[in-house]
Amino acid sequence: MEWFKGEVSDAVKSVKEESKVLLVFIKGTDEESSFVSSQFDDQVGRVCHNVICLQLDASSHAALQFSAVYAVLTVPCIYLIGPTGQVIDVKLGRLESSDLIDWIKMSEGRPIKHEALITSGDAPNSGLHDDKEKSVTTDSKELPVPSTSATQIVNCEQSLEERVKSVINSFILEDNRKMRNAEKHLLKPRLSVENQEKL
Repeated sequence: MEWFKGEVSDAVKSVKEESKVLLVFIKGTDEESSFVSSQFDDQVGRVCHNVICLQLDASSHAALQFSAVYAVLTVPCIYLIGPTGQVIDVKLGRLESSDLIDWIKMSEGRPIKHEALITSGDAPNSGLHDDKEKSVTTDSKELPVPSTSATQIVNCEQSLEERVKSVINSFILEDNRKMRNAEKHLLKPRLSVENQEKL
């Protein structure tokens, strides 16, 4: 199996320019991740002729950036993403080599699916999955989601670049809000101490 060796942004650019599919395998340090990693053999590599494959460690900066745009509910997980940045399909948990091959072949001609995107803070604990293969997608245009903050939902109709910019902007806005709140809390105790000294 040949994994893309460049930066994630270079892989996304290649996917877009060459109209290929992006396969993203996010793995942890657990036994199940090691098993799935071992299933990406030469046979799987042969069916990935029109696919750019990325392997990301769950704790890496690249995986954190990816999870800001796409919901990473558990590890290991494997995403197939179309050239426009839309999710084709997702597999969670344990997956055999033969199942991977069938899934990739089947997904190549499949219409793009839409997925509700949530932040990792809303995701269930990554240790709470079973050994069965799971697929997380829907054919519907949009899923109803209780909260609509920018960090919880990203419009699936936007391009990948627009989604990344949106997520980055929401992080910047959130950081600015936190800094203002921290400044307020830091100033309050000082004022009360100064007022006490005056008394």
